Amino acid sequence: MYNQLDKLLSDEKFFKEVVGRVNREHRILKENAIKERGVQEKSLEKIKVRQQRNHELYEDSEISREEFLTRREELNRQLCELREKQTETSMVILEEGKKEIPKETIREILKNFSRILSSDIDRTIRKRLLHLLISEITIDQHRNIDSIKLKLSDELIQFLQGYGGTPPDGAPSVFMFRELGIKTLDLELVLS
Repeated sequence: MYNQLDKLLSDEKFFKEVVGRVNREHRILKENAIKERGVQEKSLEKIKVRQQRNHELYEDSEISREEFLTRREELNRQLCELREKQTETSMVILEEGKKEIPKETIREILKNFSRILSSDIDRTIRKRLLHLLISEITIDQHRNIDSIKLKLSDELIQFLQGYGGTPPDGAPSVFMFRELGIKTLDLELVLS
């Protein structure tokens, strides 16, 4: 099983899947915020057209001064609310972009795990490491491993750093998923 895990952790396809799953949530939030910004920009244009039309109606004496002022006040209020929403949306886009975990950080975590797993460590430490990483193993009817569910968590990263693993390059020495808005990363893998 150790050899299968080591092989899996160094597999490029597995690595791409892990990176994709880690950053998927942040990417979705960012994409939704970008779509929302597009909708907000269209609304902004509509308000500006309505403001222009309001001025034209007043200049052409088609509406009274009071009606013009009432409409202008309402359009300015809508414009102010929309600009506040645009600011919030821009902040979401910036924050979610920052939360994406670089590929090399994830690669370094997997390398650390593989390095520690394959090193000459105490059996109890190896057992603890596997318990931290593996949340479930399913066995097929022929008593072969069918699938393994992995769980990357802050506790696993602390354990890796405490037993000879180094912090991922570019990450602070106390790199934690919770700082990126992720509690744990659950992966279901099928080993063949």
